[in-house]
Amino acid sequence: MGSLGQGFSVPLIDISPFLSSTSSPESREHVIQEVRSACQQLGFFELVGHGIPVALQREVLLCAERLFNLPLEQKQAMSMSKSPGLSKRGYEAIGGQVLDKKPDSKEGFYIGVEIPPDDSRCGEFSMGPNFWPEALSDEDFREPVMRYHAEGLRVHEILLRIMAMALPYGDDVFDALMTDPVANIKLLHYPPNPASSAGEAPYIAAGTHTDFGSITILLQQPNHHGLEALHPSTKTWIPILAQEDVLIVNIGDLLLKWTKGIFKSPLHRAINVSPHHRYSVPFFYHGNLRTRLSPLDGSGYGTEETAGEHIAGKLLRSFGDIKD
Repeated sequence: MGSLGQGFSVPLIDISPFLSSTSSPESREHVIQEVRSACQQLGFFELVGHGIPVALQREVLLCAERLFNLPLEQKQAMSMSKSPGLSKRGYEAIGGQVLDKKPDSKEGFYIGVEIPPDDSRCGEFSMGPNFWPEALSDEDFREPVMRYHAEGLRVHEILLRIMAMALPYGDDVFDALMTDPVANIKLLHYPPNPASSAGEAPYIAAGTHTDFGSITILLQQPNHHGLEALHPSTKTWIPILAQEDVLIVNIGDLLLKWTKGIFKSPLHRAINVSPHHRYSVPFFYHGNLRTRLSPLDGSGYGTEETAGEHIAGKLLRSFGDIKD
């Protein structure tokens, strides 16, 4: 378990019993109960037994390193500003996003389901073609990244099935959400913090925020720590440790809204306490963007806001496309 101090821990959940055809009903139910408890208490948990090969996890982190080591002009040629409409694919420069009060000290690169330019959805929010760096071969970048995307999509939808079974609204309650879903990888690079050796305050690499979508799965470099969760009672920042083959899952705003706060969407941030480069790969599962945000219990029926409208508003504000 990742320690949160003050006697509070991020639970470690092994979902392999849920996936195994030979598991007993009791073993599967135990996984469901663990996920329910984690989502209700903190909204964070560590995930093992997911089936994503360790070799692929290592390779996609190398892909991030290869990408961000390219010359700035090559990265800028793939700028998000050059993606069609509101598709928001490609490169985000350092300081390009503001999740809290100050610009974030990170650079990123968005990749999602490939939507060709002639598709009628191209240019809608988060829908469009991906950018691929010409300097990197498909074998060194595109292929492993898209294999990881497929694996991550599989795990996200397993988690949604488990979460549906953890709620009293029917095992199929998220089926519509999983139809034609929007699900984006974001490769991230946190530059070194030279102040760390002098004991000065760390960079706030990604400001305090909740995640805008349904579920986020985070892949981190082992032993390269940076993610911090806000302790629910002491309101202090506690590090969540990075370990190999242990993914970090957190609930986003959509599930908080659908469950009327039963599932928590936790405040968190990323800092850089190291004099070394750090890379991570969050995978944001938004689901079908046309899904209404009416609570699952039937109250508030007729809510007009959709998942896509909520996420687009939050994300576009963070990039300065919408001003308050």
